[in-house]
Amino acid sequence: MKHSPTSIAALLLACLTACATVEQDTAEIAAAITSCAAGQPICAPTAPTRPTYQEVSVRTPAGSFYQWYRGRVATQTQRDAMEETLTGVALPEAIRYARTMPSCTSAVSSAVSELTKITMRLGPVYEQELGLEANDNWSIPVFGRHYQIEQKQLLKIRACSLGSAAAACAANPLMTRTGTVPNALADLLDIRIENGSCVAGALFASTAPVEAFDSARAMIGIVQSKTPMTPPDAALLHATHAAHHANSDFECGVGPAPTASVKAAHMALEATAATEEQHHFFRMKDFSGVADPGWTAPQVCQWARLQDAAHERWMDAVMQGDWAHARQADDDHQLAHICMNLDHPALNVRLSCGPSLHVSDCAVLTCQQVLATLPPPG
Repeated sequence: MKHSPTSIAALLLACLTACATVEQDTAEIAAAITSCAAGQPICAPTAPTRPTYQEVSVRTPAGSFYQWYRGRVATQTQRDAMEETLTGVALPEAIRYARTMPSCTSAVSSAVSELTKITMRLGPVYEQELGLEANDNWSIPVFGRHYQIEQKQLLKIRACSLGSAAAACAANPLMTRTGTVPNALADLLDIRIENGSCVAGALFASTAPVEAFDSARAMIGIVQSKTPMTPPDAALLHATHAAHHANSDFECGVGPAPTASVKAAHMALEATAATEEQHHFFRMKDFSGVADPGWTAPQVCQWARLQDAAHERWMDAVMQGDWAHARQADDDHQLAHICMNLDHPALNVRLSCGPSLHVSDCAVLTCQQVLATLPPPG
């Protein structure tokens, strides 16, 4: 069944009562309903995107963290992308750095404890059970859905990297040569390296808003489970999983180095979206393929197989137009990646335990306990 302008209007009307955020002014939502029903540009899809660390840097004021994206009003798709980049990529990487800094011992403990609140409750339970199961929708307010846990913990890691720790910070290769972008972690923490020390204030220029804020536009693309979505092109969807599975085989030593990029395959799928809602439906939560060096190669293989199984369930649900179960599989996929990213005994996750969205019935496990439930690597 196609997701029609009428269903979009019904969804936005439901948000007047179900999506309790400060920006949902009745007149603006009514304008969004009218515009989407008429096929106006307000509902046009944004381009496929992967937020950079500069775009989610702690420099951004807390009250407007998810208000803008590259100078434009952030849609629901873009707000979700920014928040999930912090959850699934940025905070695990920052913790891996911080645990190598003696000055950051307490910050690491705090960050893992707070990340656990997301991975066992705010992510899976709040979205699936309290959102999609109870209210049929899930919106991202201007201050996010995770109570800005990521930003608060990143600020703690920033603080323990300055002052008396400034020289050690500047000499730490995880700060200076992280990922494919030099000093990316420094940008995330709003730090620059100067005269052999980490000092406050990254050198990049923030993008100022280039348009007036429009809360109706900010409501476009809400995740919903009431009306089936139109499935994407099957070949493009299957290409995402083929690329993912090739990576899984490689991690397990049973396949060659992959030639297809998982990121490129997903962005090619997202580029076919006709509306911003469809763009959000086609998009997975952000994740990183970095394996914590604390895991052994067989354990990394186990994580890769768990990720791949969740990715396949996501693909199947998307092909069926089932956004609720696509998000459930998406959560499991991201959680398996976070566990692979961060080997820490205090990190707990809540994976789904069946098709029910009532995930509070599922066990909370440490990542090590999850591994113990998985088949042998191979």
